Amino acid sequence: ERSKAFDYQKGIAYALGNIGAAHTWMSEYESALKNCFDSTELLRQLGEKAHEAQIQYYLSIVFYFLGDAEKQIQHAQISYDIAEEIGDIGAQANALNGIGTSHYTTGKNKEAIEVLIKAEKLAIESGDSNLLARIYDGLGTANTNSGNYELALEYMDKSLKLIEKTAVKQTQSYAHDGIGNIYRHLKNYTKALEHYRISFDLRKEMGFKDGMGITMLHIAETYSAADDNLSAVQHFKEALEIASKNQTGAQDDYVTLFANAFEQTSGGSG
Repeated sequence: ERSKAFDYQKGIAYALGNIGAAHTWMSEYESALKNCFDSTELLRQLGEKAHEAQIQYYLSIVFYFLGDAEKQIQHAQISYDIAEEIGDIGAQANALNGIGTSHYTTGKNKEAIEVLIKAEKLAIESGDSNLLARIYDGLGTANTNSGNYELALEYMDKSLKLIEKTAVKQTQSYAHDGIGNIYRHLKNYTKALEHYRISFDLRKEMGFKDGMGITMLHIAETYSAADDNLSAVQHFKEALEIASKNQTGAQDDYVTLFANAFEQTSGGSG
């Protein structure tokens, strides 16, 4: 009887975590946070440390999208500490990926690369292809931010090759968006737009609204860099429309970002 009660509570905890993850990729962050926090509370009571490490990572993702770098790295570190305690190398690599992401989104690209190289070794040892693809994507982004475009492209190509085997749309969308960023910096605007459009279509198919907005912004910025201001203004408007429909606390930041970029381009086109 006690075993049945345990399994029932465990099932609820797992379901809450899965629901939280689903809300995250639908850009419904309030619901994601509630479900993930409820899940971690139950998991702690049940002593389910391995799954708690995963949900703590989900929480770090939510705070990443909400633009709260402090809480993002806090939950990624909790995830890593739990994973290290139980000796789960795959979960350690996953958490380090979250920590690395926090570093490169706050301009600490050197620190990000160091952490992600450590994560890469653990992910290879764990044999998790999708995780390794995400880590290569992060290494590509950190190197793009550092101006190491050739190395960044190598990492992104590695990511794409691994993703072809797993067919995980979320990871595919990040890789194509990242490759688009590299080609935009290299002023190969045709290739940049090609990859951005693939990313946008994948994100639209997933219902990943924040991702759609960011990729649309990248498309607009590419047209602006190519001095096609008419197309740039059109796509900035589309990005702004997507951002204004999102339900999140990050919404205001995105709307401001899109509006400022739009103003610069539309002002330049007059």
